[in-house]
Amino acid sequence: MIDIDVASKTISVGDVVEGVTSWQLSDNNSIPKSLTVSLGWWTEGRGNKNEETVQALRLDADDLRSLFSQRLPFSFPIPDDAPIIATVIFIKHSVFCGGASHLHKIRLYVLN
Repeated sequence: MIDIDVASKTISVGDVVEGVTSWQLSDNNSIPKSLTVSLGWWTEGRGNKNEETVQALRLDADDLRSLFSQRLPFSFPIPDDAPIIATVIFIKHSVFCGGASHLHKIRLYVLN
């Protein structure tokens, strides 16, 4: 099981998004090959679609091995120049383990 939780899904430009990502693999002693938590945005609506990662926290197996638990807190400031019209701000969590990649996105709601 791979999960991501944020303190609040409603944010404003300039806020800090805080949360925790966690993982529980079928073999409790397994360590993912890598784990990435990122902040980004994608556009919605008509026309060309675009997606951009603004910030990322990436850990490899050695980094993950040094953690005391299978939980990792994170925080990302929302940039002042973040596009918010027809755009979805998101937190994305991806884990690569055993030849498979698992991806989970959380949509954040931006207040003007």
